[in-house]
Amino acid sequence: MESILRSWLTALPDDPTSLEEITKSFTVVDWSELLEHALFHGVIGVVAPHVGRLGIPEDVSDRFARRCAISRAFQESVAASLERVAGMFDAAAIRCCALKGPALSARFYGDAAIRQAMDID
Repeated sequence: MESILRSWLTALPDDPTSLEEITKSFTVVDWSELLEHALFHGVIGVVAPHVGRLGIPEDVSDRFARRCAISRAFQESVAASLERVAGMFDAAAIRCCALKGPALSARFYGDAAIRQAMDID
C-alpha cells in the first residue's frame, strides 16, 4: 500500500486521471488501508482535497473526514505554538527561523495545517 500511496502523491494535483486509475478497483479495505497510510505518513491533509471525487465508500469517507478534522485541529494548535514561540523570540530581539513542521507546510502547501508535524523546530 505504501507504493500506491507514493504513486498517488506523485500524481497530485496535476494528474487526476492517474488518481482514478490507481483507485478504480479499490475495495473498502483498500480505501481504509490507503487512508491509514496517509495518516501514518502525515499526508492526510495533502490527499484530503482529492478524495471526494474518487468514489470513496461513504463509511470510509465519514471516518476519513473525522480523521482530517482531528488532524487539522491538532496542526493548527502546533502552528499557533510556533507563532507564540516566534513572538517570544521577536520580543527578546532574537532572530529565529523555523525550518520544518508548520513553517515548511505553509511554505510548500500554502497552509501550515496541511502536512502533519509533531514538533515546532
